[in-house]
Amino acid sequence: MAAIRSFGTDKTNQPAQTHQSRSKPIVISVEAAIGTGKSSLLKLIQKREPSWVVVQEPVDMWQKVGGQHNLLEHFYNDFERYAFSFQTYCFLTRIEAVTKAVRERQDSTPVIVVERSWFTDKHTFAEMLKKQGRISDMEWCLYEEWYNFAARNAPTIHGHVYLDCSTETCMARLRKRGRSEETTVTSEYQTSLIEHHEMWANDHVEAEKLCRIDVNDDFINNADNSDAMMEKLHTFVKSLQ
Repeated sequence: MAAIRSFGTDKTNQPAQTHQSRSKPIVISVEAAIGTGKSSLLKLIQKREPSWVVVQEPVDMWQKVGGQHNLLEHFYNDFERYAFSFQTYCFLTRIEAVTKAVRERQDSTPVIVVERSWFTDKHTFAEMLKKQGRISDMEWCLYEEWYNFAARNAPTIHGHVYLDCSTETCMARLRKRGRSEETTVTSEYQTSLIEHHEMWANDHVEAEKLCRIDVNDDFINNADNSDAMMEKLHTFVKSLQ
């Protein structure tokens, strides 16, 4: 059965809000390594909670920059050349997508669920690439200036849901999904990505603002697991209100 624990929300760029000042809707993000089952969870949420709004990763924008350039494919084929460009575009398009959803749904929906956030863009994907030397020192200075400005002006994300999954399970699900741009993703990359997610959860979040869910077991074809996951997700959202 899916297990869940409470952890916290990123406190580096989001000012604390009081219960009285918090505005609707509640915004939560789903965070995880590649191939953990984020899309499956989002489909489950859409089925069980039709009043909630799901904001998926803007992958289509990454695949058609300017209507013709597949930045996602370029990134996976040449990390050194496209790491900075891809990570910068990622956090900008994420913020744009959430801003649009909040603006359009301010008075009509109780919860917005976001597939990943700009926080893990920086503290997992981008920082990992920086440590690997795929983002230069100068590029990192530029990235941080743009990121800090954008994050300060972005909508508040009230909490995070982290899908805890082993490297082996991630890789198996990745192969089953068969997305062409992801054929170069290795076990080593996934392991490093999971380690950076753990560091983000431990170093940049507050205990009551993040839920950790073990998704190594199937929760789509197992009704008990999916029921337990949704029940605890409801409890988490209620705690943020």
